[in-house]
Amino acid sequence: MISGRAVRPLLRFSKPLLSFFILTIFLFASTADAEEDRLKIGFIGSFSGPGSAWGAACRNGFELGLEEISRPFTVIYEDDQLVLSKTVSAFNKLVERDGVNLIVVLSSGPSMAIAPLAEKRKVPLLAWASNEKVSLGRRYVLRTWPSAEREAAVMAAEAAQRGYDKLGFIISINDFTQAIARGFRSQYKLAPLLIDEEYPPETQDFRPFLLKASAKGVKQLGTCLSFGQSGMIAKQAKELSLNLELFGCESFEDSEEHRIAAGALNGAWYVSAQSNHSFAQKYQTRFGTSNLLTAAGSHYDLAHLLLRKNLTGKMSAEQIMQALLSPLKVSGALGEFQVVSVNGDNYIDFSMGVSIINKKDSD
Repeated sequence: MISGRAVRPLLRFSKPLLSFFILTIFLFASTADAEEDRLKIGFIGSFSGPGSAWGAACRNGFELGLEEISRPFTVIYEDDQLVLSKTVSAFNKLVERDGVNLIVVLSSGPSMAIAPLAEKRKVPLLAWASNEKVSLGRRYVLRTWPSAEREAAVMAAEAAQRGYDKLGFIISINDFTQAIARGFRSQYKLAPLLIDEEYPPETQDFRPFLLKASAKGVKQLGTCLSFGQSGMIAKQAKELSLNLELFGCESFEDSEEHRIAAGALNGAWYVSAQSNHSFAQKYQTRFGTSNLLTAAGSHYDLAHLLLRKNLTGKMSAEQIMQALLSPLKVSGALGEFQVVSVNGDNYIDFSMGVSIINKKDSD
């Protein structure tokens, strides 16, 4: 039975203590709101296995950019090792378990594997890919690199300017290299290709091809090959005493290719975006390397672009894509760039140029 006497409260709070609890609850709620506002990014790349140097450069560049803008985003990295089934698994995990707002993915093959999934599930996808098929006709996919055809056009123009008329071409078999070859064939009009062949990405012995090319009178050789193959074909050409003028795509930038070539790539030229000196110094200081600066620079620029677009975790997929595709010119590690939408294709447009490998690069 309860007596008629008033029941005393079990807990009494002094005014300062009550104020402390109220402030704590307010700060907790504010922190939760701020966390909900943060854009959550999934980042899929090859951080081990084949292509890990490229994955590391892209991740490092992105991290450097995040450090400069005080890390306003949450990033979850997933290693796909350039295995497409792992790319798909990483995509599903990031969407279903982690609830990311958008995904960054590296390379044309992995990008092609998940672009249809991103479109179907309305997940904004930023694909570091040069294959136009990745983004063409898709509302939720934005390529973060110009097309391989664009790169090949610069390559063809440089070869024509140099007067190449005894020309051969060799690629490994993947989406990017095949797109480069298609673009080069369509753009190069100075002379017919004396030899034009494709090889599996695991090929290591190019001597039969080189001897065949020599027999056909090839003096200039364009290449766009997989990891380690550019250095290998240059080394084997030198061992066969073939005096070939070599040129290629951005795989020539990789210091591992220079190591394998053992000096045989000196004087070769390639087409890629151009990183500026200030970024190169900054990256060297932070990571102790200047390898693959264009890969690093493009993702450094991407981090800054996402900040400039004012993206938050509370935005819908449609709002994120609308913000990403809105016109904006930005100057960054790779010079001036902008998001372009042309004939149903959405991509970030960088200027492309020619670089020459010198002895210092190969050391």
